[in-house]
Amino acid sequence: MRRCTGIALIAAAALALSGCSGSGGATTADAAAGDGLTPVKIAGVVTTSTVPIWVAQSEGIFEEHGLEVEMEPVQNFAAAAPSLLNGQFQFAIAATSPVIVAISEGMPLRAVVGTSATVEDPEAEGNQLVVPADSPLTDITDLAGKKVGTNQVGSGPYAAALASYVRAGGDPEAIEWVSMPMNEQLLALENGQLDAAVLAEPFTASALAEGNRPLVSLYRDPGNEVLAAEAPYVTIISSESYLAEHADVAERLRAAMIEANAVASERPELVIEGLVEQTDMDPEAAERLVLPAFVGEMTGEEMQDMADAMIDAGIIPGPFDGAAAVWQP
Repeated sequence: MRRCTGIALIAAAALALSGCSGSGGATTADAAAGDGLTPVKIAGVVTTSTVPIWVAQSEGIFEEHGLEVEMEPVQNFAAAAPSLLNGQFQFAIAATSPVIVAISEGMPLRAVVGTSATVEDPEAEGNQLVVPADSPLTDITDLAGKKVGTNQVGSGPYAAALASYVRAGGDPEAIEWVSMPMNEQLLALENGQLDAAVLAEPFTASALAEGNRPLVSLYRDPGNEVLAAEAPYVTIISSESYLAEHADVAERLRAAMIEANAVASERPELVIEGLVEQTDMDPEAAERLVLPAFVGEMTGEEMQDMADAMIDAGIIPGPFDGAAAVWQP
């Protein structure tokens, strides 16, 4: 089995910390700011997926729901998980795949609300398996015997690519995976070190601008779909203890984010403005991005579908209860 041992170790450490924390962040949640707003910290990597948080801040949506939200940048989910469980942060934003691994390893986490989601048209997805323009590869099963780049073995795009390949009848042992940052994968494609690259935005747009072509949509390869259209693959999570003690705060955050996702979907110019302002992205590059859908509502089906793909890819052993992984007010 291709197990995510790094996440398993993180889960063990975080569980040990959570056993000592007790309150799950009660002090922060119970103390209202001077203006009567409840302060909340959300940890996460700054990406397109954090756009709805910026929208909720800039458009006053959090205030309308009685919240004062601070975004705390972190390197990755691994950096946020222990601090989430010991109460330093009340929420964290993460791709569903590492969250599923963590939950399957026993970490007491629940998804609360979504952000980035798949779109209707597979060819309009920002998550693509990309090959050079002159590549002989025409089908996902052609990856057998090839070198394929991924930013991290076990990541959502990796799991989606491998599950789609396995579902199409490919031998999972036949691919040579090469772990490297997405920006380095672009150069590796150009110089022939890689036959294909598993990419997400903004790197997909950069790869296509340089003349590469998409082979398959990672999450929505027709006939081998991992996720349905408008299914969140990034979520805001919290600990079970915090959700039990502060359901009112969680419900308000959930409602605010559902509203902010809708605004981000309706006003793509806000998304572009936020990316340029918050990440110093070049405005022209931001305009080229293939934006995801932004969906807040989560039913558990998206978690189940992603978990099923990860089981097919050998990342988790299963079974997994997607509905139980999502907190409902």
